[in-house]
Amino acid sequence: MKLKILYINTDTNETLKELELTEEETKALSLDIADIIEFHTNFIKQRVRQNIDKIVEEALRSQSRLLSAENKKAIIKVIICSLSKKNKTEVQNFAHTLQTAKKFFLHTKKSLVKK
Repeated sequence: MKLKILYINTDTNETLKELELTEEETKALSLDIADIIEFHTNFIKQRVRQNIDKIVEEALRSQSRLLSAENKKAIIKVIICSLSKKNKTEVQNFAHTLQTAKKFFLHTKKSLVKK
């Protein structure tokens, strides 16, 4: 089986890069990867999650310059609002949540990355 991977800018529909794997390359990858497409997809999604976590951790550090004080307050307000809509345990663990960005809700993390 041959594979072709396309990276397309979805805003402009422009093809940014094409990667074509020959039958031999696909077979070589299959030696230690059961599902090449699933592996590739999972790799990218996991890297995105890891980098979002890094950005959130850095942005919320007290000495960080990634966000203005005003934006930090706005993000924290969003987090508090989303937590208050959840259960009491989550609200009580809010301070801990700030320390470990991996517990932030994904939509909150993404809004922080956009800023």
